[in-house]
Amino acid sequence: MASPSLAGRGRWKARGVVEIELPHVVEVVAALIRRGDEVLVVEQQGPEDPISAWTLPGGRVHAGELLHEALVREVAEETGLVVRSVGGLVYAMHSDDPQTGRHVVAFVFEAEVEDGALLPADPDELILGAHWVTRDAAVELLRPVRLPSMVEPMAAHVAGGIAPGAVWFYRMQPDGTERLVLRLPE
Repeated sequence: MASPSLAGRGRWKARGVVEIELPHVVEVVAALIRRGDEVLVVEQQGPEDPISAWTLPGGRVHAGELLHEALVREVAEETGLVVRSVGGLVYAMHSDDPQTGRHVVAFVFEAEVEDGALLPADPDELILGAHWVTRDAAVELLRPVRLPSMVEPMAAHVAGGIAPGAVWFYRMQPDGTERLVLRLPE
């Protein structure tokens, strides 16, 4: 009997009788790390991205990792800093693309780091730099990201406009744009 995997698309048979198609789910974690009135952000650029973009440190959860383990690894890779503690959930986001069957589920946690130099060592070589910036600068740097699901929750929480623990739900539209469907609590 095959077992379901949330890391990719596949088929799963329950006791060899029922076969169901599993969606392609990508789990992502990110850290909201503050130092006084500053926020830690990273500049990244994928191989197919025409320009770089700013985001919170984080990335995909690997098979066998719990969310907090992935967060500690991603912060170390992208900033060179050691996470001292993982705090509460800042927000969660779920984005659905009905055309591809792809779901992205992101969990953003507060985190505290040990003092140290910012020395990114990203094995994927997507991180161009890590910087402490003011909260207002972070909000402005985060806004140009193409997908609303990646920027709206981050910018709202960094700006302090939304209570911790909110869940944001987005759906990709046929024209390729993304639309906020629901935010809980409203």
